[in-house]
Amino acid sequence: MTARFRSVLAVGIVLVTAFVTAGRRGRALSLCAIAEEPEKYSDLFLCVKGIFYGYSTGTMHINGSECDPGGNAWATIVLGDSFELTPENQALLESVARLSSRREYVKAEVIVDGRIEDLKQRCFAPEFTIHVTRLEPLTPVFVAHLPVDEE
Repeated sequence: MTARFRSVLAVGIVLVTAFVTAGRRGRALSLCAIAEEPEKYSDLFLCVKGIFYGYSTGTMHINGSECDPGGNAWATIVLGDSFELTPENQALLESVARLSSRREYVKAEVIVDGRIEDLKQRCFAPEFTIHVTRLEPLTPVFVAHLPVDEE
């Protein structure tokens, strides 16, 4: 192999890698698709779109916007070490911090970037954790209330 061929090959590999990486970052995956094949996505850095839920306890979850809320496509959101705080996501996180009742929760459509961790849990808890580095609200924050149980 000549030196020129090696350098052309190296440039080609860099361009293809950049193209593939940019394509992945630009296209948000669904938690529904991830839930169908969790082992395929575990420990990968992905962009995910879904519905954010924040609770007065400080717990944050995301569910695929096109998924059945009763399904298994839920993830717990953990802010990663390199989480980027922006004015938009700071407002969302402050809305969660202001919740005063266990019957209230914050809801918004979001895109998150982060590393998916398959917890291999199948009931009573989210199946995944996403170690988030970017949290971008797509819709205004909505404070909702759980219905009061009737006796």
